Amino acid sequence: MIFGSRFKEIRLSLSLNQREFAEKLGITQGNLSKIEGDKQEPSFQILDKIFVLGINLHWLLTGEGSMFFEKIPVESEPNVETPNLETVLNQVKKQEKQFEALSARIAKLESKQKHDADLPDSCSETTPEYGGTVIPVLGAAAAGVPISAAIESHAAERIRLKCDADIKSGRDYYALEVQGDSMTDEGIFNGSLALVEAVDCLENGQIGVFNLDGAATVKKYHLHSGGQVTLDYCNGTGAKIVVNREQCIIQGRVVCVLEKSDWV
Repeated sequence: MIFGSRFKEIRLSLSLNQREFAEKLGITQGNLSKIEGDKQEPSFQILDKIFVLGINLHWLLTGEGSMFFEKIPVESEPNVETPNLETVLNQVKKQEKQFEALSARIAKLESKQKHDADLPDSCSETTPEYGGTVIPVLGAAAAGVPISAAIESHAAERIRLKCDADIKSGRDYYALEVQGDSMTDEGIFNGSLALVEAVDCLENGQIGVFNLDGAATVKKYHLHSGGQVTLDYCNGTGAKIVVNREQCIIQGRVVCVLEKSDWV
C-alpha cells in the first residue's frame, strides 16, 4: 500500500513544508521524509493525528473520495439536502472499518519490526540465512472484477518468510499479488501480497482464491443450501458474485497479508 504520495499531497494542500508538517504530526522531519518516500509506514499515533486534521481515512487508504471529510450542509445553505442520521452513521461505520483494518496492519508491522530487532546478528537483513519457509509467488488475482490471471503451475519468483508463525507443517503455501479494491474492509488493498494456503475447500466466511472460468479472484466465501455459492466483496458496496458450486474452483485460503518486512 502506497502512503507516501498521499501524505505529500496532504502536506501541500495544507501549505506546509516538511518541517512544519512533521511538527504537527509529532515526528521528525527525517521520519516524515521516509513516509513520503514510501520507506516507512505511518504509526497508529500518526494516523490519529492525521484524522484530527480532518483527513478522510478512506481516501488515505484507497485514494477514493475526497481528501478531507465532506462538510455536512447546514440549514442556511439553500437547495442542499442534509443527509439523514442513518446515512451519517453508515459513513462513520465504514470509516471505522477502514481504520481498524489499517490499525491491524500497522500493529503487525510494529510487531515484526520488534521481532527483527531481537534477531541475532547472524539473522540481520544483510544475511540471507533466515530459517523461514520458502514459498513461490504466483501470478496475480483480482480483488475487483475478475481478470484473466489463472494461477501458474510454476513460479518465476520465490520468497523466504522471516517468520513461520502463520505456516502449519505439512501444508502447501504460496504468495499471490492482489489487484483491485473490493476487499479493503478486510485489510486487503490493491497491490497487497497475500499468503495463501493451497486448499480446495473453505468454511463459510473465509477469504479464498477462486478460479472462475479461468479468471482468478479473491473474495469472501459462502456456500448456501442447494449448492449456490456467493463470493462477497468486502468494501462497503454489498456487491457479490453468485455462481453454482461446480463453477467455483477453490484454489486456496487467504491466511494473511504479507508486509514488505515479512520476507527476503
